[in-house]
Amino acid sequence: DITSGICWFLPSRKKSRMAYRGCIPLFTFCSSDPILKLKDRAARLPSIHPGSTPGARPNRKIVMARSLPSRVVNSILAHLSLDRKVEGFRNYVYDYRRFAAQSGALAGGAAGGEILAAKITKEYHRIEKGLALLEPRPGFALATVDYLLTAVPKLEAAKDASEGGTGVATRGARAAIQAWVAFHDVIGHPVRDDIRAFAQAGVGEGRGAEAGAIALTREEILGATQIDFERFARMRYSIRQFTGEPVEPEAICRAVDIALKTPRVCNRESRRVHAAYDPAMREKVLSWQNGNRGFGHLAGAVLIITSDMRYFTDFGERNQCWVDGGMFAMSLANALHAQGLGSCMLNWSRP
Repeated sequence: DITSGICWFLPSRKKSRMAYRGCIPLFTFCSSDPILKLKDRAARLPSIHPGSTPGARPNRKIVMARSLPSRVVNSILAHLSLDRKVEGFRNYVYDYRRFAAQSGALAGGAAGGEILAAKITKEYHRIEKGLALLEPRPGFALATVDYLLTAVPKLEAAKDASEGGTGVATRGARAAIQAWVAFHDVIGHPVRDDIRAFAQAGVGEGRGAEAGAIALTREEILGATQIDFERFARMRYSIRQFTGEPVEPEAICRAVDIALKTPRVCNRESRRVHAAYDPAMREKVLSWQNGNRGFGHLAGAVLIITSDMRYFTDFGERNQCWVDGGMFAMSLANALHAQGLGSCMLNWSRP
Protein backbone atom coordinates (compact mmCIF):
# COMPACT_ATOMS: atom_id res chain seq x y z
CA ASP A 1 0.00 0.00 0.00
CA ILE A 2 2.72 2.46 0.92
CA THR A 3 4.76 1.67 -2.20
CA SER A 4 1.82 2.21 -4.51
CA GLY A 5 0.77 5.30 -2.58
CA ILE A 6 4.06 7.03 -3.43
CA CYS A 7 5.24 5.49 -6.66
CA TRP A 8 2.27 6.03 -8.88
CA PHE A 9 3.50 9.56 -9.60
CA LEU A 10 6.98 8.35 -10.58
CA PRO A 11 8.16 7.28 -14.05
CA SER A 12 9.84 4.03 -14.91
CA ARG A 13 13.04 3.20 -13.04
CA LYS A 14 14.76 2.92 -16.41
CA LYS A 15 14.57 6.68 -16.91
CA SER A 16 17.34 9.05 -15.86
CA ARG A 17 17.66 10.81 -12.55
CA MET A 18 16.59 14.02 -14.24
CA ALA A 19 13.34 12.32 -15.17
CA TYR A 20 12.75 11.53 -11.53
CA ARG A 21 13.52 15.13 -10.68
CA GLY A 22 11.11 16.31 -13.30
CA CYS A 23 8.22 14.45 -11.73
CA ILE A 24 8.65 15.92 -8.28
CA PRO A 25 6.67 19.14 -8.85
CA LEU A 26 3.70 16.98 -9.92
CA PHE A 27 4.23 14.84 -6.85
CA THR A 28 4.27 17.91 -4.64
CA PHE A 29 1.34 19.53 -6.38
CA CYS A 30 -0.90 16.46 -6.18
CA SER A 31 -0.27 15.78 -2.51
CA SER A 32 1.32 18.30 -0.20
CA ASP A 33 2.13 15.67 2.41
CA PRO A 34 1.61 12.12 1.05
CA ILE A 35 3.46 10.48 3.93
CA LEU A 36 1.15 12.05 6.46
CA LYS A 37 -1.89 10.84 4.57
CA LEU A 38 -0.53 7.30 4.70
CA LYS A 39 0.28 7.24 8.40
CA ASP A 40 -2.70 5.07 9.21
CA ARG A 41 -1.60 2.43 6.72
CA ALA A 42 1.97 2.74 7.99
CA ALA A 43 0.77 2.14 11.53
CA ARG A 44 -0.74 -1.15 10.39
CA LEU A 45 2.68 -2.17 9.03
CA PRO A 46 5.03 -1.77 12.02
CA SER A 47 7.70 -3.88 10.31
CA ILE A 48 8.42 -0.97 8.00
CA HIS A 49 9.37 1.19 10.96
CA PRO A 50 10.33 -1.10 13.84
CA GLY A 51 9.56 0.36 17.23
CA SER A 52 6.93 2.79 16.01
CA THR A 53 3.74 3.23 17.94
CA PRO A 54 0.36 2.77 16.21
CA GLY A 55 -0.99 6.05 14.89
CA ALA A 56 2.39 7.84 15.09
CA ARG A 57 3.69 9.61 12.02
CA PRO A 58 6.46 7.47 10.44
CA ASN A 59 9.86 8.89 9.59
CA ARG A 60 9.75 10.02 5.96
CA LYS A 61 13.21 8.86 5.08
CA ILE A 62 12.74 5.38 6.60
CA VAL A 63 9.36 4.79 4.95
CA MET A 64 10.60 5.80 1.52
CA ALA A 65 13.91 4.00 1.93
CA ARG A 66 12.03 0.73 2.41
CA SER A 67 9.85 1.46 -0.63
CA LEU A 68 12.02 3.12 -3.31
CA PRO A 69 15.55 2.97 -4.72
CA SER A 70 17.97 5.19 -2.79
CA ARG A 71 18.62 7.57 -5.70
CA VAL A 72 14.88 8.19 -6.02
CA VAL A 73 14.55 8.75 -2.27
CA ASN A 74 17.38 11.29 -2.31
CA SER A 75 15.80 13.09 -5.24
CA ILE A 76 12.45 13.30 -3.48
CA LEU A 77 13.98 14.49 -0.22
CA ALA A 78 15.92 17.14 -2.09
CA HIS A 79 12.68 18.51 -3.50
CA LEU A 80 10.63 18.40 -0.34
CA SER A 81 11.97 21.95 0.20
CA LEU A 82 11.18 22.99 -3.37
CA ASP A 83 9.42 26.11 -2.18
CA ARG A 84 12.66 27.32 -0.58
CA LYS A 85 14.55 26.69 -3.79
CA VAL A 86 11.96 28.59 -5.78
CA GLU A 87 12.27 31.48 -3.34
CA GLY A 88 16.07 31.43 -3.72
CA PHE A 89 15.82 31.40 -7.52
CA ARG A 90 13.34 34.28 -7.43
CA ASN A 91 15.80 36.32 -5.38
CA TYR A 92 18.65 35.54 -7.77
CA VAL A 93 16.52 36.69 -10.70
CA TYR A 94 15.64 39.86 -8.81
CA ASP A 95 19.34 40.55 -8.10
CA TYR A 96 20.25 40.04 -11.76
CA ARG A 97 17.48 42.29 -13.05
CA ARG A 98 18.33 45.01 -10.56
CA PHE A 99 22.04 44.96 -11.34
CA ALA A 100 21.49 44.78 -15.09
CA ALA A 101 19.06 47.70 -15.01
CA GLN A 102 20.74 49.98 -12.48
CA SER A 103 24.47 49.34 -12.72
CA GLY A 104 26.96 50.57 -15.29
CA ALA A 105 27.64 47.04 -16.57
CA LEU A 106 25.30 47.21 -19.58
CA ALA A 107 25.29 50.97 -20.14
CA GLY A 108 27.62 50.92 -23.15
CA GLY A 109 28.82 54.10 -24.83
CA ALA A 110 25.67 56.05 -24.05
CA ALA A 111 26.40 56.00 -20.32
CA GLY A 112 24.99 58.72 -18.11
CA GLY A 113 27.07 61.17 -16.09
CA GLU A 114 27.42 59.04 -12.96
CA ILE A 115 28.40 55.94 -14.94
CA LEU A 116 31.01 57.85 -16.92
CA ALA A 117 32.27 59.34 -13.65
CA ALA A 118 32.69 55.82 -12.28
CA LYS A 119 34.76 54.77 -15.29
CA ILE A 120 36.89 57.90 -15.08
CA THR A 121 37.53 57.37 -11.37
CA LYS A 122 38.39 53.73 -11.95
CA GLU A 123 40.90 54.72 -14.62
CA TYR A 124 42.65 57.59 -12.86
CA HIS A 125 43.04 55.36 -9.81
CA ARG A 126 45.40 53.30 -11.98
CA ILE A 127 47.64 56.37 -12.12
CA GLU A 128 47.46 56.82 -8.36
CA LYS A 129 48.41 53.20 -7.72
CA GLY A 130 51.39 53.51 -10.06
CA LEU A 131 52.61 56.70 -8.38
CA ALA A 132 52.36 55.01 -4.96
CA LEU A 133 54.89 52.32 -5.92
CA LEU A 134 58.49 52.48 -4.79
CA GLU A 135 59.83 52.68 -8.37
CA PRO A 136 57.11 53.52 -10.94
CA ARG A 137 57.95 52.54 -14.50
CA PRO A 138 58.58 55.52 -16.80
CA GLY A 139 55.62 56.05 -19.13
CA PHE A 140 53.31 53.82 -17.09
CA ALA A 141 49.52 54.06 -17.62
CA LEU A 142 49.86 55.97 -20.90
CA ALA A 143 46.75 54.30 -22.33
CA THR A 144 44.84 55.40 -19.22
CA VAL A 145 46.01 58.98 -19.66
CA ASP A 146 44.86 58.95 -23.30
CA TYR A 147 41.42 57.74 -22.24
CA LEU A 148 41.12 60.49 -19.64
CA LEU A 149 42.08 63.18 -22.16
CA THR A 150 38.87 62.36 -24.02
CA ALA A 151 36.53 61.26 -21.24
CA VAL A 152 37.11 64.12 -18.78
CA PRO A 153 36.12 66.97 -21.17
CA LYS A 154 33.09 64.93 -22.21
CA LEU A 155 31.91 64.66 -18.61
CA GLU A 156 32.74 68.28 -17.87
CA ALA A 157 30.50 69.33 -20.74
CA ALA A 158 27.56 67.54 -19.13
CA LYS A 159 25.15 69.78 -17.25
CA ASP A 160 25.57 67.90 -13.96
CA ALA A 161 29.38 67.77 -14.01
CA SER A 162 29.95 70.37 -11.28
CA GLU A 163 28.13 68.58 -8.48
CA GLY A 164 28.24 65.22 -6.75
CA GLY A 165 30.42 62.38 -7.87
CA THR A 166 30.84 63.68 -11.41
CA GLY A 167 32.69 66.81 -10.32
CA VAL A 168 34.85 64.81 -7.94
CA ALA A 169 35.77 62.45 -10.78
CA THR A 170 36.82 65.17 -13.24
CA ARG A 171 38.84 67.09 -10.65
CA GLY A 172 40.46 63.89 -9.43
CA ALA A 173 41.39 62.85 -12.97
CA ARG A 174 42.97 66.22 -13.74
CA ALA A 175 44.90 66.19 -10.47
CA ALA A 176 46.12 62.65 -11.14
CA ILE A 177 47.38 63.61 -14.60
CA GLN A 178 49.13 66.65 -13.09
CA ALA A 179 50.89 64.33 -10.63
CA TRP A 180 51.74 61.94 -13.49
CA VAL A 181 53.35 64.76 -15.49
CA ALA A 182 55.24 66.03 -12.42
CA PHE A 183 56.64 62.54 -11.78
CA HIS A 184 57.94 62.26 -15.33
CA ASP A 185 59.44 65.74 -15.18
CA VAL A 186 61.37 64.73 -12.06
CA ILE A 187 62.84 61.62 -13.67
CA GLY A 188 63.46 63.43 -16.96
CA HIS A 189 61.08 61.33 -19.06
CA PRO A 190 59.50 63.15 -22.05
CA VAL A 191 55.79 64.04 -21.90
CA ARG A 192 53.62 64.68 -24.95
CA ASP A 193 52.50 68.27 -25.57
CA ASP A 194 48.76 67.43 -25.45
CA ILE A 195 49.15 65.73 -22.07
CA ARG A 196 51.17 68.63 -20.67
CA ALA A 197 48.59 71.14 -21.93
CA PHE A 198 45.81 69.13 -20.27
CA ALA A 199 47.69 69.14 -16.98
CA GLN A 200 48.36 72.90 -17.19
CA ALA A 201 44.64 73.66 -17.68
CA GLY A 202 44.14 73.37 -13.92
CA VAL A 203 42.00 71.22 -11.66
CA GLY A 204 39.36 73.43 -10.10
CA GLU A 205 38.19 73.71 -6.53
CA GLY A 206 36.26 71.20 -4.45
CA ARG A 207 36.47 67.58 -3.36
CA GLY A 208 38.74 65.48 -5.51
CA ALA A 209 41.17 68.32 -6.22
CA GLU A 210 43.89 66.40 -4.38
CA ALA A 211 44.82 63.22 -6.18
CA GLY A 212 47.90 61.18 -6.91
CA ALA A 213 50.14 59.78 -4.18
CA ILE A 214 50.67 61.24 -0.71
CA ALA A 215 54.00 60.96 1.11
CA LEU A 216 53.63 59.99 4.78
CA THR A 217 56.33 59.34 7.34
CA ARG A 218 56.29 56.66 9.98
CA GLU A 219 56.42 59.34 12.66
CA GLU A 220 53.33 61.07 11.29
CA ILE A 221 51.33 57.84 11.32
CA LEU A 222 52.44 56.90 14.84
CA GLY A 223 51.68 60.39 16.07
CA ALA A 224 48.10 60.12 14.85
CA THR A 225 47.48 56.69 16.34
CA GLN A 226 48.37 57.28 19.99
CA ILE A 227 44.92 56.31 21.24
CA ASP A 228 43.57 53.31 23.11
CA PHE A 229 41.71 51.96 20.10
CA GLU A 230 41.09 48.58 21.69
CA ARG A 231 39.18 50.20 24.55
CA PHE A 232 37.36 52.47 22.10
CA ALA A 233 36.28 49.53 19.90
CA ARG A 234 35.26 47.30 22.80
CA MET A 235 33.06 50.04 24.24
CA ARG A 236 30.98 50.33 21.07
CA TYR A 237 27.69 48.47 21.41
CA SER A 238 24.33 48.45 19.67
CA ILE A 239 22.32 50.85 21.79
CA ARG A 240 18.60 50.30 22.36
CA GLN A 241 17.93 52.85 25.08
CA PHE A 242 18.00 56.41 23.70
CA THR A 243 17.26 59.68 25.47
CA GLY A 244 14.72 60.82 22.88
CA GLU A 245 16.66 64.05 22.32
CA PRO A 246 17.12 65.20 18.71
CA VAL A 247 20.52 64.77 17.05
CA GLU A 248 21.98 67.84 15.37
CA PRO A 249 22.59 67.52 11.62
CA GLU A 250 26.06 68.99 12.12
CA ALA A 251 27.06 65.98 14.22
CA ILE A 252 25.81 63.60 11.53
CA CYS A 253 27.66 65.51 8.80
CA ARG A 254 30.87 65.37 10.80
CA ALA A 255 30.52 61.62 11.29
CA VAL A 256 29.80 61.09 7.59
CA ASP A 257 32.83 63.19 6.62
CA ILE A 258 35.05 61.02 8.82
CA ALA A 259 33.51 57.80 7.47
CA LEU A 260 34.28 58.89 3.91
CA LYS A 261 37.89 57.88 4.61
CA THR A 262 36.74 54.26 4.43
CA PRO A 263 38.41 52.42 1.52
CA ARG A 264 36.23 51.69 -1.51
CA VAL A 265 36.88 49.91 -4.78
CA CYS A 266 39.07 52.04 -7.08
CA ASN A 267 38.09 55.18 -5.14
CA ARG A 268 34.61 55.20 -6.72
CA GLU A 269 32.18 57.09 -4.49
CA SER A 270 29.05 54.94 -4.55
CA ARG A 271 28.12 55.41 -0.89
CA ARG A 272 25.11 57.52 0.06
CA VAL A 273 23.61 58.58 3.40
CA HIS A 274 19.97 59.68 3.69
CA ALA A 275 19.09 61.30 7.03
CA ALA A 276 15.65 61.64 8.61
CA TYR A 277 15.37 64.13 11.49
CA ASP A 278 11.68 65.00 11.46
CA PRO A 279 9.75 62.74 13.91
CA ALA A 280 7.06 61.89 11.37
CA MET A 281 9.66 60.99 8.74
CA ARG A 282 11.64 58.93 11.25
CA GLU A 283 8.51 56.98 12.15
CA LYS A 284 7.73 56.34 8.49
CA VAL A 285 11.23 55.14 7.71
CA LEU A 286 11.36 52.87 10.77
CA SER A 287 8.04 51.30 9.77
CA TRP A 288 9.87 49.54 6.91
CA GLN A 289 12.02 47.51 9.33
CA ASN A 290 10.54 45.94 12.44
CA GLY A 291 13.84 45.37 14.27
CA ASN A 292 13.44 48.72 16.05
CA ARG A 293 10.29 47.90 18.00
CA GLY A 294 10.38 49.15 21.55
CA PHE A 295 13.18 51.69 21.10
CA GLY A 296 13.15 53.16 17.58
CA HIS A 297 10.67 55.89 18.50
CA LEU A 298 13.30 57.40 20.84
CA ALA A 299 16.05 57.68 18.20
CA GLY A 300 17.13 61.27 17.54
CA ALA A 301 17.85 60.58 13.86
CA VAL A 302 17.50 57.73 11.38
CA LEU A 303 20.13 57.18 8.70
CA ILE A 304 19.67 55.06 5.59
CA ILE A 305 22.89 53.94 3.90
CA THR A 306 22.63 53.04 0.22
CA SER A 307 25.02 52.35 -2.62
CA ASP A 308 24.74 53.85 -6.10
CA MET A 309 25.01 50.83 -8.39
CA ARG A 310 25.83 52.98 -11.41
CA TYR A 311 29.39 53.10 -10.10
CA PHE A 312 29.91 49.37 -10.70
CA THR A 313 30.71 48.69 -14.32
CA ASP A 314 30.91 44.92 -14.79
CA PHE A 315 29.14 41.84 -13.49
CA GLY A 316 32.19 40.81 -11.47
CA GLU A 317 31.31 43.74 -9.20
CA ARG A 318 27.71 42.69 -8.64
CA ASN A 319 28.29 42.27 -4.89
CA GLN A 320 30.66 45.19 -4.43
CA CYS A 321 27.91 47.52 -3.22
CA TRP A 322 27.48 45.34 -0.13
CA VAL A 323 31.24 45.35 0.51
CA ASP A 324 31.74 49.11 0.13
CA GLY A 325 28.46 49.96 1.83
CA GLY A 326 29.09 47.61 4.73
CA MET A 327 32.59 48.92 5.40
CA PHE A 328 31.29 52.49 5.25
CA ALA A 329 28.46 51.68 7.68
CA MET A 330 30.94 50.33 10.23
CA SER A 331 33.13 53.42 9.90
CA LEU A 332 30.07 55.62 10.33
CA ALA A 333 29.07 53.76 13.50
CA ASN A 334 32.57 54.32 14.90
CA ALA A 335 32.51 58.00 13.90
CA LEU A 336 29.21 58.44 15.76
CA HIS A 337 30.65 56.54 18.72
CA ALA A 338 33.62 58.93 18.78
CA GLN A 339 31.18 61.82 19.29
CA GLY A 340 29.37 60.08 22.11
CA LEU A 341 26.38 59.17 19.94
CA GLY A 342 24.98 55.68 20.36
CA SER A 343 23.69 53.79 17.32
CA CYS A 344 22.03 50.53 16.36
CA MET A 345 22.30 49.01 12.89
CA LEU A 346 19.09 47.65 11.39
CA ASN A 347 19.89 45.37 8.48
CA TRP A 348 17.64 45.39 5.46
CA SER A 349 18.46 43.42 2.32
CA ARG A 350 15.26 42.16 0.75
CA PRO A 351 13.67 42.60 -2.69
